[in-house]
Amino acid sequence: MKILIEQEPSGGFGNQDSAILPHHTVTTAAPAHKDSVHALFACICTHLQSKGVIRSADFLVKDLLARESSGSTVIADQLANPHAQGSFVDECLLLYLELSRPIPQWDGSHDVSRLLLILIPQNPSMKDLQYLRDLYRRMGDEKVLGLLGTGSIKDVRQILTTEGK
Repeated sequence: MKILIEQEPSGGFGNQDSAILPHHTVTTAAPAHKDSVHALFACICTHLQSKGVIRSADFLVKDLLARESSGSTVIADQLANPHAQGSFVDECLLLYLELSRPIPQWDGSHDVSRLLLILIPQNPSMKDLQYLRDLYRRMGDEKVLGLLGTGSIKDVRQILTTEGK
């Protein structure tokens, strides 16, 4: 299981020196949340493909958007848990991303400032499946879920790197 914990720089999407994501504008118009989510997924997937973590940014974006359209992945205040499984993923990946600005109305009603993106290969290892099972079990605790949504990066790192506790 590869675990990446990243913060978008305070300069936002437009900070070219260290930004994960390229410039992107968020508005509060009714359909903007869908455009914002699509743009965010496209930027994240391109970033992951450039790091060699996934094979196809396009396939992953389509898969994540399809999953999001079948039901919201918002799981706590300010936290979405988009996820996908497929042949475009070589190894299990957990990407925790704290955005410098929330995406308004991620699912039409909830703002999201943090993502817990989980990518699973077609045939994951038993060790990775065990880690994910333990993580989701721990996320059943409201305190843990709250820390993932609004806690410090130190708290998040502790949660994501401590197996089964």
